[in-house]
Amino acid sequence: MYIINHKSLKVFSDKLYLQASEAMASGAFFMKYFRVIPFFLFAVVSGLFVSCTHVNDFVVKDFHPFVNWNNGIDKDTLFLDYNGAIENGFVIPSVSQTAGGKFLFRFSLKNVSGKSKKFKYKIYYQNESYKMPEDKAGLIDKQNPLSLENFYGSWEDPAKTFASSMEIPSDDKFHNIEDSIRIIGNPRNEKIYYGALEDVTIRETQVQELISYIKSDANWFGKVKENARKSNRSIDQQLRMDALWVKKEEKLKDTFNNRWQRNPRVGKYSFILVVTTEEQVEKIPQSVANISLKNDGSFDQPYYYFLFGKGKALANVQTLTSKDTLKVAAHPDLNNGIYINSHYFKQEDQDTTYFREDCGNSKKLYSQAPFQQYTHFIDQRFPLDNIPMVADVEGNAYTVTDYAKNMVKNGLIKTPVKNSCCPCKTVRVKKDNGVEMITPGSLPGEWKKENVGLITRHGFTYGKYIVKVKMPELLNKSGLWNGLTNAIWLLSQNNRDWNLRRTCKGGYIPKEDDNKLHPVRKENLGYSEIDFEILKASHFWPATSYPGRKDIPKETSADADNVMVTYTNWDMACHDVKRFTMGADSIEYKGKYYNIHRWDQFYKALTGKYAIKDDEVFGGPYFYFEIEWKPTEIIWRIGPEKNNLRTVGYVNETVSAIPNNQMLMVFTQEFHDATWWPGSPFIQDRIPFPAKDIIGNIMSIEIE
Repeated sequence: MYIINHKSLKVFSDKLYLQASEAMASGAFFMKYFRVIPFFLFAVVSGLFVSCTHVNDFVVKDFHPFVNWNNGIDKDTLFLDYNGAIENGFVIPSVSQTAGGKFLFRFSLKNVSGKSKKFKYKIYYQNESYKMPEDKAGLIDKQNPLSLENFYGSWEDPAKTFASSMEIPSDDKFHNIEDSIRIIGNPRNEKIYYGALEDVTIRETQVQELISYIKSDANWFGKVKENARKSNRSIDQQLRMDALWVKKEEKLKDTFNNRWQRNPRVGKYSFILVVTTEEQVEKIPQSVANISLKNDGSFDQPYYYFLFGKGKALANVQTLTSKDTLKVAAHPDLNNGIYINSHYFKQEDQDTTYFREDCGNSKKLYSQAPFQQYTHFIDQRFPLDNIPMVADVEGNAYTVTDYAKNMVKNGLIKTPVKNSCCPCKTVRVKKDNGVEMITPGSLPGEWKKENVGLITRHGFTYGKYIVKVKMPELLNKSGLWNGLTNAIWLLSQNNRDWNLRRTCKGGYIPKEDDNKLHPVRKENLGYSEIDFEILKASHFWPATSYPGRKDIPKETSADADNVMVTYTNWDMACHDVKRFTMGADSIEYKGKYYNIHRWDQFYKALTGKYAIKDDEVFGGPYFYFEIEWKPTEIIWRIGPEKNNLRTVGYVNETVSAIPNNQMLMVFTQEFHDATWWPGSPFIQDRIPFPAKDIIGNIMSIEIE
């Protein structure tokens, strides 16, 4: 006698059904299985086959999602069209890539119902390169809630549910059905991405009118004066800042679908086609047919519903997954210039002397420029106590011996690191050779250490960011550090509600919260940052970072001409990870271990270091840096050629909260305070002001 419980029977029958399907094709099913299954059990299992196998009123085949582009050859790549993307987000494909800016898709349907009728169909797409699994591992019929973060969509108007075919006769013939689709930002039309339509710039007349009004309002003007005093700014500077801020906030009251706030992702896209009957379509939940609707407060993931959930078992519902996939990548044209935004350029003295055709705030640059000049937040509370010297820190005119001799010097200059006072002065386009960043030389009495940077203007969530750069060498021939940190990093595009990171139950610590004992934690935060920072620093961490170890690693003479390629994920001290580490630690990736470090439980970033010769990374004509940012891990790579990169750093979701909001790419040449990196062999305050311009070159950016 056989004792069978329903769960074991279900597992056995599912497995048997798969095997039987294959065996039936060769005619071997009854010969193989009838002999080994008791008759009554075979009858039970056969009943399961009948109840789970549906005879549809139609047959569908030959689903091709983009017959008008490259004939569905998935090895080819569609590069995002940047034209108009700053206002409307990326559109895939654009009008310059296919006729009408749509993909034409096609499939064939045979009506076997016995009567002429119309059918219903709907196409869905999803980014497969950067997604969370649709089903929750180990649980039957359970949608993974994180899969709702995936980039998926359907028709441009979600309210359009299932389209109708023409009336198809039941004539034992296949009939072609064609329709079109395109991939756009904010495909669920979520209201959180609605707001002001970004304008080219706030008109100067509007700013001046508001400044005049502020001056006439004694209470408001008094607050401006007080803020100017606290911030060590002139009253005119503070007036301009306040007026710009108010005008910006006014614009946010407008309503517009800012699709660029949830741009399509790069990487590979899949397509599924769902076909059903006019009668059966009513059984598909509205939240699946219309992806902008919620079911009990949450979206329904269509890929889950049709490939793993209840939609998989519906009669007269057939889901086809296309064998053709679409690869999307971004390759911005750096020749298209640098945009200057008066609101975000933190220096209030808006000197336009250096504006050019390829750098400024023209309407053309607003629409086309891939870059914006980046300005740093400078904490005025912590100026440098710099030696009053200007020297050629790149050449041999000033050496390590000179540095040691001038370690103690009278008349130190207390001055903060600065931003450029003049937009476009320290950044410029080199036609067909990328974009240059210029760290300007200083004159005696000018005492200037000035940061320079560029930031991209089109945000993405996830991607493999590959950049080709020629950034300045950091050590001169004597081994002296020039004081610069070369940085290539990702930064949250905006900290507003539309760009918040995934909830951290234990709470994030905001970037500006420096309370070491009782920081105020927040479940939701918009700040995110993933860094490459290359500078002269110690190869190892202080002894306090190696508790319990007697063999504390120390630098040797071999480290003298090394610089540190540091890699960092700013997880904002979120403790919602399996292994929240402090001090020096490591993590394994593909059989190798990569060092990670966190100072204490409140520290907001996890960092590692990789030592490399300065000449190797910055001495050649160019060098490659890559940040591969995925939903559950981040990998940092470097190398002399794109096809010859080595992994230098790694973190994953088990040790650090991986950001999932939209980010921009930043390139900077900065003067960091060396105390941020304990054990550094040089002190920023004792490095002379640079006598000559120090130039870096961004040669190409690829995101895939």
